[in-house]
Formats: sequence, C-alpha cells, structure tokens
Amino acid sequence: MKYQLVALFDDESHNKIEGIQRQICKKFKLYRSNPSIYIPLSVVSNPDMEKLDHVITKILAPYKKYKVNIMNGLYVNPETKQVNLVIDEKGYMSRIWRNIIDNLDLYGFKLSHISFENLNINLQIPLANANYNIKKIANQSVIPVKRELSAEEHLNFGKIDRIELWKVSNNKRDILVKSFELKNF
Repeated sequence: MKYQLVALFDDESHNKIEGIQRQICKKFKLYRSNPSIYIPLSVVSNPDMEKLDHVITKILAPYKKYKVNIMNGLYVNPETKQVNLVIDEKGYMSRIWRNIIDNLDLYGFKLSHISFENLNINLQIPLANANYNIKKIANQSVIPVKRELSAEEHLNFGKIDRIELWKVSNNKRDILVKSFELKNF
C-alpha cells in the first residue's frame, strides 16, 4: 500500500490559492480534479505505520507553522498530466522537505518523491488535470500565471499549518490516515 505525505495550507491561504486555481482553470479551460490544495512531499511504499508515525512526529517536533512563496509559474508534468503551481524552494519549506526525505530514507522507508529534473522543481501545488491546449502551450517550460509578472516573481504567500499522511486510493473518503499539527509561533 502506498501512502503520501503532504503539506496542507490553513483556511485563509487555501481560499487564496483556490481563487488562483479557479482563475487558471477558467483561463485554460481545465477540469479541477483536486478536492483540496496541498503540496506533495513524498510517497512511502508499504511502511510500518507505528514506526512511520514515531519517525514523522520526531522529525516535525521542532518545526512551527510557516509561509511558502508561491511563484508566478505553471508547470505541466508530462508523467502525471497535471498542471502544477510552482513553489519557491528557499527557506523553511525546503529545509523541512529535505529533513523528511533524508530521515525517512535513513530509517529504511521506501520513498519516491516527485522531481522534475529538467527544471529542478521539486515542490509544487497540483491544481488540475492538463488538457491538449495547455500541453501545447507549456512544451516543458514554465508558463506565467499573470503576464505582467515574470515566472520568477512571487504571486502570493501561503501558510502551512499541518503535514498529513494520506492513503493513496480511489476512495476519497478514506484518504486521511494521520495528521501532524505544526507548532504555533
């Protein structure tokens, strides 16, 4: 069984990003497939759940809620056929992501994380399934969300308040396995 480790936004940030998602879906005529907005961190295959719970709790113990910079760029992943909003990989987010990946690998868990080697993009927010129009426009490059800004500029900020472990399955009701709340400031 596969489990996915994801970072989730607080309600205010979720609403902001949902507005961006609606705008992008309307602009490119995309179908919104994601019930919630999240940042996928890693996929763990066939873990010992007690050991995984203990390790993740230990890893996340010193961390508090933090902000991430949402870049003005869309990337279409040809493997998953999803449109992703690019996240700035500087600061707290990248430190937590590297720490989780390194420690889970050190404890012997089988990991697979999504990485786009050609653009060095590791962290992104999946927004919608891609269609032919956006695949043709993207062609393995980053598309700016707002044309007046460059793809490297910040579009918005989002606040991460918890990390969750989800079961990868087709049944949307039984997706949450465990939630790990981050400390307050």
